[in-house]
Amino acid sequence: MKKILLFILIIIVILFSLDIIYIYSSTKKALIPVKTNNTNNLEKDIFKISNIDIEENITVDTWFKKMTEGKILILKDIVTVNKKIYIIGQNEKINQNIIIISFNEEGDILFQKEINISSNVKINTAEYINNEFYIVGTQDYKPVIYIVNNSGILIKSKVFNNKGEFIKIIKDNFENIYVTGFIIEKNKRTGYLTEINENLDKLNEFKITWYNDEVITDINYDKNYIYLLGNTNSTANNNENIFIIKLNKLNYSDYTILKYGKEQLNEYGNTILKDNEFYYIIGYSTTINGFPWKVLIIKTDKDFNKIWRKDYLLKKSARGLSANIINKKIIISGYTLEKNDDFDGFILLLNKDDGIIIKENYYGETFDERILKTILFDDKALISVGYQKNPNDILGIILYSDINGGLNGFIK
Repeated sequence: MKKILLFILIIIVILFSLDIIYIYSSTKKALIPVKTNNTNNLEKDIFKISNIDIEENITVDTWFKKMTEGKILILKDIVTVNKKIYIIGQNEKINQNIIIISFNEEGDILFQKEINISSNVKINTAEYINNEFYIVGTQDYKPVIYIVNNSGILIKSKVFNNKGEFIKIIKDNFENIYVTGFIIEKNKRTGYLTEINENLDKLNEFKITWYNDEVITDINYDKNYIYLLGNTNSTANNNENIFIIKLNKLNYSDYTILKYGKEQLNEYGNTILKDNEFYYIIGYSTTINGFPWKVLIIKTDKDFNKIWRKDYLLKKSARGLSANIINKKIIISGYTLEKNDDFDGFILLLNKDDGIIIKENYYGETFDERILKTILFDDKALISVGYQKNPNDILGIILYSDINGGLNGFIK
């Protein structure tokens, strides 16, 4: 009996000790600012970030760049490869030529290439697939995919037959390549998904004609299903609503579709995020008259039942374009209207549990500045791209901020 009591006492002491160690280790997190001087022609600041889900004591050297070189330069997407940053954009002055610029995380330019396009082109997004850039958009009003190698040389392109536009391309974790957007059929937009191989051959396709003028704007996935976000002109009030499609990867005829929206509003979905058993739709809403814009966030459960919805008016008007999830926060970026033609880029931090705003960041000067895309880089920084339009030029802008949107300079 004494041996049993002694054994129980030893177990209790061990468990109590482990509990103390856990409590101590879980309360060590902090945010430590570190002062530094600006160097070169980049605006810089350094923060050491400690977070429960991100490596501790990370130093972030923030910077921003404005780029033009006499071009009308609009920067649209970001691809990262082995800690190299590739910015994809267009020279709007000359045939919408494709621009690829590579940076390191200190903001030094490693590579810059302009790819001549002889036709009228609009690009949207890019993906790095097997050491090459796959860029999608529209050429002469038809969907197009370009393949560009690491030297910035166009090695292949494919223009699809129908009029329309490709908006998003991804390669999932299972080696599948998907492209989404819309095609024109019977003078209406049909939501469109195609699966392709690396040579741009079509392997499968999915079309959605539901109410009127469907567009598929974003895509997410897991092992068995594809999740498509789109917009539709859906009611007698002629207003825009959002839809989500859950599509079986192995059988495109097996799908479910749900619609979100209010008859007295227009809603537009731009990004769908998946986080464990929850989904987040990011976009913007407007009145039927089209103004003002409000940043829109909808959270759903795994069956796409709405949990909550938030419509935030930032300044006079705002559009949410891209989003990321970092720990317990949703990071949304886009642009706001401050006054007249003065737009500002923004990064908005929300609590992902309840959608409450944690922090607002606004970027720009006294001109028209817009953020078109933001990504999480190396679990320690945010990279944002877009453009600044002033009376004389349009400049590409690149912001390298900490994960809370902190940036030394270019903040309003």
